[in-house]
Amino acid sequence: MVLFTHAVVGGAIGVALRSHPVSAFLFGFLSHFVLDAMPHWDYHLESSRKHSSGDRLQGNFVMNRSFVFDLIKIGTDLLTGAVIVYLFLYGDVLNISAFLVQGTFWGMVGGVLPDVLQFVYYKTKREPLTTLQKFHLSVHTQKRLDGRYVIGPLLQIGVVVLAVLISRFTAL
Repeated sequence: MVLFTHAVVGGAIGVALRSHPVSAFLFGFLSHFVLDAMPHWDYHLESSRKHSSGDRLQGNFVMNRSFVFDLIKIGTDLLTGAVIVYLFLYGDVLNISAFLVQGTFWGMVGGVLPDVLQFVYYKTKREPLTTLQKFHLSVHTQKRLDGRYVIGPLLQIGVVVLAVLISRFTAL
């Protein structure tokens, strides 16, 4: 799943747990793995390198010109999700300081954190990130929709719309 989807689903969970930011963060974090277990589409990162052995734990990111473009792509993806969460799930656009301390924000952070930690793992390859990365890879679907540029993104948009609608009916 792209970060946009993880951010919105985590934020939607945070809406349901708006006054419980720690719980929102934890459930947002767990939602990441549930979403990654579903067949989904991802965009390609040019700076990502697979290890010649095929061992997915030995991959890495090369800090080159492609990495800068990948950061722009990732940043745009994440920012789009954050804006959707802020405008459509949080609702009080004039009170950003309150947003930063309540569950909607922390659910969103939890939802995207595993992918952020995945990058940190590839650069450090140290515990506890190694164990987390092994878990992340073990639950991640092998059925990919990467070459399906219509159904893949539409599936994620559907998940986002569903998460937003459900969040409207579950706020505590």
